[in-house]
Amino acid sequence: MAELDLGKLSIKIELNNKEANDGLDETTEKVEKVEKKGGGKLKAFGKAAAAGFVAVGAAAVATGKKLLDMTNTAATTADNIDKAS
Repeated sequence: MAELDLGKLSIKIELNNKEANDGLDETTEKVEKVEKKGGGKLKAFGKAAAAGFVAVGAAAVATGKKLLDMTNTAATTADNIDKAS
């Protein structure tokens, strides 16, 4: 009979958004410089762009959580199968 030892199963999921935050900060600085030179419309655009980046980041975190939940469910199911055998 095959043996399954889930005690050694380890899964680590990390989300490093430092580069995205740094890029957003840099973009914000550039938009502010152009804003000072040219008018009020770019400020609204910059805020909308920032909101878009936040939405993309939130979607990535949600996807990571779903993947983690799916992995936990698979591990629990495999553990139950192992215990039943």
